[in-house]
Amino acid sequence: MNGYKQIHQLLQKTLGEHSEFYLICESPETEIDTKGLQKEFPNQVLQLPCSDEAAIGIAVGLAVSGAHALLYLNGPQNIGTVISHLLSERFGAEFPLGITIRVPLSPAETIEHHHIDALYGSSITAIYASEASQTIAHLRESFGKTNVTIIFEDRESLFQNAETEAAQKSVVHQTGTHISLFAYGKDVNAARLLSEPHTHVEVVELIQLHPLDRDCIGQSMHKTGRALCVSPPQALFETLLDQSFWRLENQPQSLDRIDANRLQSKIETLMRY
Repeated sequence: MNGYKQIHQLLQKTLGEHSEFYLICESPETEIDTKGLQKEFPNQVLQLPCSDEAAIGIAVGLAVSGAHALLYLNGPQNIGTVISHLLSERFGAEFPLGITIRVPLSPAETIEHHHIDALYGSSITAIYASEASQTIAHLRESFGKTNVTIIFEDRESLFQNAETEAAQKSVVHQTGTHISLFAYGKDVNAARLLSEPHTHVEVVELIQLHPLDRDCIGQSMHKTGRALCVSPPQALFETLLDQSFWRLENQPQSLDRIDANRLQSKIETLMRY
């Protein structure tokens, strides 16, 4: 069963079991994973042909009343405005908001680093789901929380078959002993493929971008002492220096994009000392 069908079943089950769960979408009948749900749950599936900025205002209003709102954005183009709106709200442990936001990404679209960096110190969770199973797991987990979760997802991956799994903050795809290579999103597959000949390189996929998985990062750095980061958010460097400074064998390196020549050059730089 592909990701779209599994998400449809998850939404149908959640809407049926929780009357205070709302789905906000511009065109629920044209989305593969929401088709038919508006007819089945007309009071909970809200069709709002309006801007993303207005939709997030409605989601906040529902969450303030104690409901959980699942909001579909049209794409990442207005995510900066949405994040600014959320950060301007006075919410936290004493005033929780149950909101899940799905942000579809096409093969040509990426997340701007400053959007993730803007979340520093906030109670918002940001996920980059590169596989259908990750999207499903984090959707399921977010529905039970009273905080804001933003899931950036690779829409093409949802056509793939997805095995049910627990939500993960990070995944180690290749173990190594000398260099920890941290990547997320669209760079993960290239990082895994290009690192295969370098058996001393450990490839770590960062699924949760805010807050970062400090335990996994720390465990990998404890073993390797060297970090290579692909398109890193600023918080990753701060985390490396904060918890692994005394174990660093060399200055952390970064790549704005990954290819065989750039990877080889950075590996050589890190292994000089």
